[in-house]
Amino acid sequence: MAAPVARLTIHEEDEYMNECRNNLLANSAITQKYHTWIAPQIHPSLGPLPYPHVKVLSSSDPIRLEEIFATEFYEWKNYERVPRYPYVALDCEFFHGQNNEPFNALTQLAVRRRPNACHIVVAQTSWLKVIPPSFRLLLLDHRVIKLTHNGKHDTNSIRKWVSPTGEHLACRSFLDIHHIARLLWSLKGNAAKASKRTIPSLTSLTEEFLGISLPDPRAPRGRTWADEDILAKMMVYAVKDAWATLETFHAMKVHIDRIAGSEAAGNALVQEVVTFELAKEGEADVMVL
Repeated sequence: MAAPVARLTIHEEDEYMNECRNNLLANSAITQKYHTWIAPQIHPSLGPLPYPHVKVLSSSDPIRLEEIFATEFYEWKNYERVPRYPYVALDCEFFHGQNNEPFNALTQLAVRRRPNACHIVVAQTSWLKVIPPSFRLLLLDHRVIKLTHNGKHDTNSIRKWVSPTGEHLACRSFLDIHHIARLLWSLKGNAAKASKRTIPSLTSLTEEFLGISLPDPRAPRGRTWADEDILAKMMVYAVKDAWATLETFHAMKVHIDRIAGSEAAGNALVQEVVTFELAKEGEADVMVL
């Protein structure tokens, strides 16, 4: 039986907007203290990124950030919010030595507008008092598969943020792309590679399926997101992984579609992997398409 579609209520949206307004003074104080960080801000780029046609959208204004989430990931059809994309890449970055808590995170979600061109939304969740409703909707929406790489800690942190008391079991439809790599290796008859216990690195997957070698800069070190130089460097570092996760998945998906016979058949195979992994976590009842 299909799980019900997650929807926002008018109460949730009003509550978020009221909370945002209540925190405007606090946000204003932040931007006054760190005046070179302009809010709201949309980044057409973050300097010389080694990725083709990437547009990064971000804002320290929580109301503007909700607008970005609402318009970037959803559209209205027949009086209902419908996801624009079936696959969204998700990645979180945390400072070394800090607990993996969402309020210490820089969260980025990447979507593919067209081949070799994507938008990446970056949310600095340390400034958010309330989770943006459209972001929460996206995380709970079983119609959108959230792609990660070795992202168990990321997804656990996000789930804790969405539901700190655990009354809503989990965010839905997360998929680690290394499972898709194993599926593809199995379909190609490479059982030895598919059965390895170790998780392949994102760099190795990118080299195999995209044919490129990603730059491997060290994550900038710092203790607070208030350091604007550290924040800017962390955004560039974070965008790399989100972009690589998204594009590597789509490269693998092309092979899966070809072997399966059609894009729809390829989607069905991916969905089987999602359902299987959820079943292993004991969550199969929350997500069946």
